[in-house]
Amino acid sequence: MYGNKKNQALNIKNIEDVKEETLTTKKDEVKEETLTTKKDEVKEETLTIKKDEVKEETLTIKKEDDDIDDLISKVKNVNIEDKFVIEPTNLDIINIEKLQEYIKKYISNRNELYMEKKSNLWLESIFTEWWIAKSINGKEIGAGNSPIDIHKDKIGIDVFNVCLNGNMTNEKSIMQNFTSSGKDLDTYFTKENYDEIVELFKKEYIEKILKVYRTYKLDELYYIGFISTKKEIYMTILKVNLDILQSINLITEKVCNNKKDICSINIKNMIKNDFGNIKLYKAKKRLELRLNKNILQNEHCIKLFP
Repeated sequence: MYGNKKNQALNIKNIEDVKEETLTTKKDEVKEETLTTKKDEVKEETLTIKKDEVKEETLTIKKEDDDIDDLISKVKNVNIEDKFVIEPTNLDIINIEKLQEYIKKYISNRNELYMEKKSNLWLESIFTEWWIAKSINGKEIGAGNSPIDIHKDKIGIDVFNVCLNGNMTNEKSIMQNFTSSGKDLDTYFTKENYDEIVELFKKEYIEKILKVYRTYKLDELYYIGFISTKKEIYMTILKVNLDILQSINLITEKVCNNKKDICSINIKNMIKNDFGNIKLYKAKKRLELRLNKNILQNEHCIKLFP
């Protein structure tokens, strides 16, 4: 009897041990399965993140490539040799109607003189500079002692007046008195070292412009020219592209008057030939601009009178 009870107790214990072992095994299996699942989930999530990162990185690289290609394309489309230092443009700050009123009054008081002399409708600098200053609410400066005549915010303007007879106007002096290279200029002309002459000019012209930029804190520099015929008055606005001047290779040709043996250097790509020419004169030691009659047909040239 006692033995049966003992065996029964042992069986119960064994059953409990098996039960406990089974439970432990189940727990371990569940735990292991859970860990495996977690690992798989983490692995899958990591893979997803990696895919997203790779995708994002690929897109970023693609965008950068597109930006670079776009930049290269733009650079390729800009040919510095097709650019000019002085180019016609517009200047929206000018009150054209006010300017036309000034000119109309000016001409009406002198019309008899022009008719009797059969001359062009010549304009005096003291008036044209004042008109431009008034028409842009700018300030007159220099009075002949400065490279610019008018200052407005970050804009500098040099005003000039020329007459058109035939195909070309008379000259506008761009630069004179090559103070640091006067003697060298004569020597280079004698030796026909035209490249050296142009480099001397270019250096001094850039220095002149940079000095104006620094003095008046400018961002832009313009020439405004009044062109007079015997019956009409036009205005052309020319922008000075300093960045082009600093980077361009100036193309030159020697021009001589055989009768007087007077030589000059024509700088071909300072201004487009259709609009005018710029020459450096040996005798005058001066750089001069003359405008071509074709500039009157340019979209930026404005008829002011009548």
